[in-house]
Amino acid sequence: MPDRNCTTTSYKPFGPTESVFDVWEKLQAFTSSEPIQVRLSPADGTTPIVQSAFLPDGTLHSPRELFLEELATSVGNAGPSAWRAVRRLSSFGIPDHTPEGSYHFSTGTLRMELKGVQVMGLNFAIRATFEPNLGLIPGYLAGATEYFHCEMASGDSPGKGKSKPEMAMVGFPWSLTGITLFSDDRCLDQDASKITKAILDKYARYVKQDQVVMPTSDDPTRKISIISDEIVAIAIHEGLFKTKISQGRFLEIEYSPFPQGPLDALSAGDVEFLTFAQAMAECSKEDLEAESVPALDTPF
Repeated sequence: MPDRNCTTTSYKPFGPTESVFDVWEKLQAFTSSEPIQVRLSPADGTTPIVQSAFLPDGTLHSPRELFLEELATSVGNAGPSAWRAVRRLSSFGIPDHTPEGSYHFSTGTLRMELKGVQVMGLNFAIRATFEPNLGLIPGYLAGATEYFHCEMASGDSPGKGKSKPEMAMVGFPWSLTGITLFSDDRCLDQDASKITKAILDKYARYVKQDQVVMPTSDDPTRKISIISDEIVAIAIHEGLFKTKISQGRFLEIEYSPFPQGPLDALSAGDVEFLTFAQAMAECSKEDLEAESVPALDTPF
Protein backbone atom coordinates (compact mmCIF):
# COMPACT_ATOMS: atom_id res chain seq x y z
CA MET A 1 0.00 0.00 0.00
CA PRO A 2 1.35 3.50 -0.80
CA ASP A 3 2.77 5.29 2.20
CA ARG A 4 1.56 8.70 0.97
CA ASN A 5 5.03 10.11 1.77
CA CYS A 6 4.55 9.16 5.38
CA THR A 7 7.49 8.25 7.60
CA THR A 8 7.05 4.86 9.27
CA THR A 9 7.30 4.92 13.05
CA SER A 10 7.42 1.88 15.34
CA TYR A 11 5.17 1.87 18.41
CA LYS A 12 4.90 -0.57 21.28
CA PRO A 13 1.95 -2.95 20.85
CA PHE A 14 -1.00 -3.02 23.23
CA GLY A 15 -1.74 -6.17 25.23
CA PRO A 16 -4.83 -7.46 27.09
CA THR A 17 -3.04 -7.53 30.46
CA GLU A 18 -2.13 -3.83 30.39
CA SER A 19 -3.57 -1.41 32.90
CA VAL A 20 -5.01 2.06 32.33
CA PHE A 21 -1.62 3.42 33.41
CA ASP A 22 0.25 1.33 30.82
CA VAL A 23 -2.01 2.56 28.02
CA TRP A 24 -1.81 6.17 29.23
CA GLU A 25 1.97 6.04 28.88
CA LYS A 26 1.87 4.28 25.49
CA LEU A 27 -0.49 6.87 24.00
CA GLN A 28 2.12 9.49 24.82
CA ALA A 29 4.49 7.74 22.41
CA PHE A 30 2.37 8.96 19.49
CA THR A 31 2.46 12.42 17.95
CA SER A 32 -0.75 14.41 17.74
CA SER A 33 -2.13 17.94 17.82
CA GLU A 34 -4.92 16.70 20.13
CA PRO A 35 -4.81 15.91 23.88
CA ILE A 36 -5.46 12.46 25.34
CA GLN A 37 -9.00 12.23 26.69
CA VAL A 38 -10.38 9.84 29.30
CA ARG A 39 -14.10 9.18 29.71
CA LEU A 40 -15.98 7.20 32.33
CA SER A 41 -19.31 5.51 31.65
CA PRO A 42 -21.81 5.99 33.12
CA ALA A 43 -21.13 9.65 33.85
CA ASP A 44 -23.10 12.83 34.44
CA GLY A 45 -22.07 14.29 31.09
CA THR A 46 -20.00 13.81 27.96
CA THR A 47 -17.06 15.92 29.14
CA PRO A 48 -13.85 13.88 29.66
CA ILE A 49 -13.02 13.28 33.30
CA VAL A 50 -9.32 13.65 32.41
CA GLN A 51 -7.73 15.55 29.55
CA SER A 52 -3.99 15.75 29.16
CA ALA A 53 -2.48 19.20 29.67
CA PHE A 54 0.04 18.36 26.94
CA LEU A 55 -0.06 17.32 23.30
CA PRO A 56 1.62 13.94 22.70
CA ASP A 57 4.97 14.25 20.94
CA GLY A 58 6.67 10.96 21.75
CA THR A 59 7.87 12.19 25.15
CA LEU A 60 6.63 10.86 28.50
CA HIS A 61 5.07 14.01 29.96
CA SER A 62 2.82 12.33 32.54
CA PRO A 63 4.14 9.19 34.28
CA ARG A 64 1.73 6.78 35.94
CA GLU A 65 2.17 8.28 39.42
CA LEU A 66 1.00 11.68 38.19
CA PHE A 67 -1.86 10.17 36.19
CA LEU A 68 -2.92 8.10 39.22
CA GLU A 69 -3.42 11.25 41.28
CA GLU A 70 -5.32 13.01 38.50
CA LEU A 71 -7.52 9.99 37.77
CA ALA A 72 -8.32 9.45 41.46
CA THR A 73 -9.38 13.07 41.88
CA SER A 74 -11.49 13.05 38.71
CA VAL A 75 -13.22 9.72 39.37
CA GLY A 76 -13.85 10.68 42.98
CA ASN A 77 -15.77 13.72 41.77
CA ALA A 78 -17.47 12.03 38.81
CA GLY A 79 -20.95 12.49 40.28
CA PRO A 80 -24.07 10.41 41.04
CA SER A 81 -24.13 8.64 37.66
CA ALA A 82 -20.70 7.12 38.28
CA TRP A 83 -21.74 6.04 41.77
CA ARG A 84 -24.78 4.22 40.42
CA ALA A 85 -22.39 1.76 38.75
CA VAL A 86 -20.85 0.86 42.14
CA ARG A 87 -21.78 -2.46 43.76
CA ARG A 88 -21.01 -4.19 47.06
CA LEU A 89 -19.98 -7.82 47.21
CA SER A 90 -22.86 -8.38 49.62
CA SER A 91 -25.22 -7.97 46.64
CA PHE A 92 -23.78 -11.24 45.27
CA GLY A 93 -24.72 -13.32 48.29
CA ILE A 94 -21.63 -12.66 50.39
CA PRO A 95 -22.82 -11.73 53.92
CA ASP A 96 -22.71 -8.03 54.67
CA HIS A 97 -21.06 -8.57 58.05
CA THR A 98 -17.90 -10.03 56.49
CA PRO A 99 -14.96 -7.85 55.37
CA GLU A 100 -15.46 -9.13 51.82
CA GLY A 101 -19.17 -8.31 51.82
CA SER A 102 -18.56 -4.63 52.47
CA TYR A 103 -16.12 -4.28 49.54
CA HIS A 104 -17.20 -1.72 46.91
CA PHE A 105 -16.32 -2.04 43.22
CA SER A 106 -17.37 -0.28 40.02
CA THR A 107 -19.06 -1.92 37.04
CA GLY A 108 -18.40 1.15 34.90
CA THR A 109 -16.35 1.35 31.70
CA LEU A 110 -13.36 3.61 30.99
CA ARG A 111 -12.26 4.74 27.54
CA MET A 112 -9.10 6.55 26.47
CA GLU A 113 -8.93 8.32 23.14
CA LEU A 114 -6.26 10.12 21.17
CA LYS A 115 -7.35 11.83 17.96
CA GLY A 116 -5.20 13.22 15.20
CA VAL A 117 -2.78 10.29 14.87
CA GLN A 118 -1.31 9.75 11.41
CA VAL A 119 -1.53 6.11 10.30
CA MET A 120 -0.39 5.38 6.73
CA GLY A 121 -0.94 9.02 5.83
CA LEU A 122 -4.51 9.15 7.16
CA ASN A 123 -5.91 10.86 10.23
CA PHE A 124 -7.06 8.32 12.85
CA ALA A 125 -8.35 8.29 16.41
CA ILE A 126 -6.99 5.56 18.70
CA ARG A 127 -9.40 4.34 21.36
CA ALA A 128 -8.74 1.94 24.22
CA THR A 129 -11.67 0.38 26.09
CA PHE A 130 -11.46 -0.97 29.63
CA GLU A 131 -14.33 -3.03 31.04
CA PRO A 132 -14.87 -4.44 34.55
CA ASN A 133 -13.31 -7.87 35.03
CA LEU A 134 -14.87 -9.32 38.18
CA GLY A 135 -12.37 -12.18 38.12
CA LEU A 136 -9.70 -9.77 39.41
CA ILE A 137 -11.57 -9.18 42.67
CA PRO A 138 -10.79 -12.53 44.39
CA GLY A 139 -7.10 -12.05 43.62
CA TYR A 140 -7.14 -8.55 45.06
CA LEU A 141 -8.85 -9.68 48.27
CA ALA A 142 -6.24 -12.44 48.60
CA GLY A 143 -3.41 -9.93 48.14
CA ALA A 144 -2.32 -11.54 44.86
CA THR A 145 -3.08 -8.68 42.48
CA GLU A 146 -3.60 -4.93 42.41
CA TYR A 147 -5.77 -2.53 40.44
CA PHE A 148 -6.96 1.07 40.68
CA HIS A 149 -8.85 2.25 43.79
CA CYS A 150 -10.03 5.67 44.86
CA GLU A 151 -12.50 7.30 47.22
CA MET A 152 -15.89 8.27 45.80
CA ALA A 153 -18.78 10.27 47.20
CA SER A 154 -21.45 7.68 47.98
CA GLY A 155 -24.16 9.51 46.04
CA ASP A 156 -26.49 9.30 49.02
CA SER A 157 -27.87 12.35 50.78
CA PRO A 158 -25.61 13.64 53.56
CA GLY A 159 -26.30 12.09 56.94
CA LYS A 160 -27.86 14.01 59.79
CA GLY A 161 -25.59 16.82 60.89
CA LYS A 162 -23.32 16.43 57.85
CA SER A 163 -22.97 18.75 54.88
CA LYS A 164 -21.22 16.27 52.57
CA PRO A 165 -22.09 12.69 51.52
CA GLU A 166 -20.17 9.76 52.93
CA MET A 167 -17.00 8.69 51.12
CA ALA A 168 -16.30 5.07 50.19
CA MET A 169 -13.19 3.37 48.84
CA VAL A 170 -14.07 1.81 45.48
CA GLY A 171 -12.13 -0.66 43.33
CA PHE A 172 -12.04 -0.53 39.54
CA PRO A 173 -11.08 -4.02 38.27
CA TRP A 174 -10.61 -2.94 34.67
CA SER A 175 -9.25 -5.13 31.88
CA LEU A 176 -8.29 -3.87 28.42
CA THR A 177 -10.91 -5.36 26.08
CA GLY A 178 -10.36 -3.54 22.81
CA ILE A 179 -8.20 -1.21 20.75
CA THR A 180 -10.01 0.66 17.99
CA LEU A 181 -8.70 2.77 15.12
CA PHE A 182 -11.31 5.13 13.68
CA SER A 183 -11.05 7.50 10.75
CA ASP A 184 -13.36 9.71 8.72
CA ASP A 185 -10.48 11.29 6.80
CA ARG A 186 -11.54 12.76 3.46
CA CYS A 187 -8.93 10.64 1.69
CA LEU A 188 -10.79 7.48 2.74
CA ASP A 189 -12.90 7.77 -0.40
CA GLN A 190 -9.91 6.43 -2.31
CA ASP A 191 -7.95 4.60 0.38
CA ALA A 192 -10.48 2.77 2.62
CA SER A 193 -10.73 -0.31 0.40
CA LYS A 194 -6.94 -0.40 0.02
CA ILE A 195 -6.47 -0.46 3.79
CA THR A 196 -9.03 -3.23 4.21
CA LYS A 197 -7.41 -5.26 1.44
CA ALA A 198 -3.95 -4.78 3.00
CA ILE A 199 -5.20 -6.16 6.33
CA LEU A 200 -7.00 -9.07 4.68
CA ASP A 201 -3.89 -9.92 2.66
CA LYS A 202 -1.68 -9.77 5.76
CA TYR A 203 -3.88 -12.24 7.64
CA ALA A 204 -5.01 -14.25 4.62
CA ARG A 205 -4.53 -17.60 6.38
CA TYR A 206 -7.18 -16.62 8.96
CA VAL A 207 -9.70 -15.12 6.53
CA LYS A 208 -13.00 -16.94 6.00
CA GLN A 209 -14.73 -15.83 2.83
CA ASP A 210 -18.19 -15.88 4.42
CA GLN A 211 -16.98 -13.31 6.98
CA VAL A 212 -15.46 -10.83 4.54
CA VAL A 213 -17.34 -7.68 3.50
CA MET A 214 -20.73 -8.58 4.94
CA PRO A 215 -23.37 -5.81 4.59
CA THR A 216 -25.27 -5.11 7.81
CA SER A 217 -29.04 -5.55 7.83
CA ASP A 218 -29.76 -2.11 9.30
CA ASP A 219 -27.45 -0.13 6.99
CA PRO A 220 -26.77 -1.39 3.43
CA THR A 221 -23.91 1.12 3.04
CA ARG A 222 -22.05 -0.38 6.00
CA LYS A 223 -19.81 -3.42 5.48
CA ILE A 224 -18.08 -5.60 8.07
CA SER A 225 -15.11 -7.92 7.65
CA ILE A 226 -14.06 -10.22 10.48
CA ILE A 227 -10.70 -11.98 10.83
CA SER A 228 -9.77 -14.29 13.69
CA ASP A 229 -7.31 -16.97 14.71
CA GLU A 230 -9.62 -17.78 17.68
CA ILE A 231 -7.22 -15.87 19.93
CA VAL A 232 -7.61 -12.31 18.64
CA ALA A 233 -10.47 -10.97 16.52
CA ILE A 234 -10.21 -8.06 14.07
CA ALA A 235 -13.45 -6.40 12.97
CA ILE A 236 -13.25 -3.92 10.09
CA HIS A 237 -16.23 -1.61 9.62
CA GLU A 238 -16.60 0.50 6.48
CA GLY A 239 -19.45 2.76 5.52
CA LEU A 240 -20.88 6.19 4.91
CA PHE A 241 -21.76 8.80 7.50
CA LYS A 242 -23.87 11.91 7.22
CA THR A 243 -24.34 14.74 9.69
CA LYS A 244 -25.89 18.20 9.47
CA ILE A 245 -22.57 19.73 8.47
CA SER A 246 -20.67 16.98 6.65
CA GLN A 247 -20.78 13.59 5.03
CA GLY A 248 -18.23 11.07 3.85
CA ARG A 249 -16.74 7.65 4.43
CA PHE A 250 -15.54 6.12 7.69
CA LEU A 251 -13.27 3.21 8.55
CA GLU A 252 -13.13 1.50 11.94
CA ILE A 253 -10.71 -1.30 12.82
CA GLU A 254 -11.27 -2.99 16.17
CA TYR A 255 -8.88 -5.44 17.81
CA SER A 256 -10.28 -7.53 20.68
CA PRO A 257 -9.92 -10.95 22.32
CA PHE A 258 -11.80 -13.73 20.54
CA PRO A 259 -14.97 -14.54 22.56
CA GLN A 260 -14.34 -17.47 24.91
CA GLY A 261 -10.75 -17.58 23.65
CA PRO A 262 -7.58 -17.76 25.79
CA LEU A 263 -7.30 -13.94 25.97
CA ASP A 264 -10.96 -13.33 26.83
CA ALA A 265 -10.37 -12.20 30.41
CA LEU A 266 -14.00 -11.19 31.01
CA SER A 267 -15.53 -14.60 30.30
CA ALA A 268 -12.94 -16.39 32.42
CA GLY A 269 -13.27 -13.70 35.08
CA ASP A 270 -17.04 -14.12 35.35
CA VAL A 271 -16.64 -17.84 36.01
CA GLU A 272 -13.92 -17.24 38.60
CA PHE A 273 -15.94 -14.54 40.35
CA LEU A 274 -19.13 -16.63 40.55
CA THR A 275 -17.15 -19.56 41.97
CA PHE A 276 -15.61 -17.23 44.55
CA ALA A 277 -18.97 -15.66 45.52
CA GLN A 278 -20.67 -19.05 45.89
CA ALA A 279 -17.81 -20.39 48.03
CA MET A 280 -17.89 -17.31 50.27
CA ALA A 281 -21.66 -17.56 50.68
CA GLU A 282 -21.44 -21.27 51.58
CA CYS A 283 -18.64 -20.71 54.11
CA SER A 284 -20.57 -17.93 55.82
CA LYS A 285 -23.69 -20.10 55.91
CA GLU A 286 -21.76 -22.92 57.59
CA ASP A 287 -20.27 -20.49 60.12
CA LEU A 288 -23.72 -19.20 61.06
CA GLU A 289 -25.06 -22.75 61.43
CA ALA A 290 -22.13 -23.66 63.69
CA GLU A 291 -22.74 -20.60 65.88
CA SER A 292 -26.41 -21.55 66.27
CA VAL A 293 -25.57 -24.97 67.85
CA PRO A 294 -26.01 -24.62 71.66
CA ALA A 295 -22.87 -25.24 73.69
CA LEU A 296 -22.82 -27.90 76.45
CA ASP A 297 -22.88 -26.37 79.93
CA THR A 298 -19.81 -27.33 81.95
CA PRO A 299 -18.55 -26.43 85.42
CA PHE A 300 -14.95 -26.33 84.21
